[in-house]
Amino acid sequence: YFPAVTRLLQIRQLAAASDIQRGALKTAVDEALLAVPGELEKRAAERTLAAEERKYMISTGTMKGSIEPGDATPDVARELSEVNRLLSGTLDEQSEGRRRLKVLTDALAPRPGG
Repeated sequence: YFPAVTRLLQIRQLAAASDIQRGALKTAVDEALLAVPGELEKRAAERTLAAEERKYMISTGTMKGSIEPGDATPDVARELSEVNRLLSGTLDEQSEGRRRLKVLTDALAPRPGG
């Protein structure tokens, strides 16, 4: 268990520092996960599957989650136009634009299990 304990101690030391270096911490955690037996092979298989899916989508001309012209209803298109205008304005208008964009994305997001 020495390699696992060594990595955990390194992660604990990075997390306990007064100035946490997020990149170093993330790298240490990722290296620890890759040291788990079978993890590297699992990630390689996931990447291969994703690459095959992209090749298939390119060959068929389909895009995952793509939006075709005319897919947005007029009210959504108007709201996006208004958000775009607000984001080009003053700081208060930009804040309002970000708020309205959040409301719109929440309303358009697929519901879990639906």
